Amino acid sequence: MTLIEVEAIEGAQAGIELDPADTRRNILTRDVPLNHLVDEEFSVGR
Repeated sequence: MTLIEVEAIEGAQAGIELDPADTRRNILTRDVPLNHLVDEEFSVGR
């Protein structure tokens, strides 16, 4: 499973057209900081 923050996509859109589906990530988040989860085990959902 791969995740990406919508804020990261919005930041990358400066000057280019990028649809979130083009990132090929499984889960798109908003207002969820993901960098601190690198190399950590966590669950999504319940």
